[in-house]
Amino acid sequence: MYSSGAIRDRLPGYITWERYEANLQQLARNRARVAAMGMADERFGLTFTTPWILWSIILYVIAFLLSVFLVVPSMRKAAEALSG
Repeated sequence: MYSSGAIRDRLPGYITWERYEANLQQLARNRARVAAMGMADERFGLTFTTPWILWSIILYVIAFLLSVFLVVPSMRKAAEALSG
């Protein structure tokens, strides 16, 4: 027995211990790559998409306001000019 209580390579339905360790190494490499991309620290609870979602909402609000305050009045003036 191992001190950790794990019974390695005994059950055929599970991955091997070597595969498990390789998966852990891949996870560590992925975390390092994400950190290199400038993502926020995990303690802040931000995800990769958080800035994109925020900017999407801001741009949507700006587009909506432009439509309401610029496009709609212009369309009304054009409709009034055409009707008489």
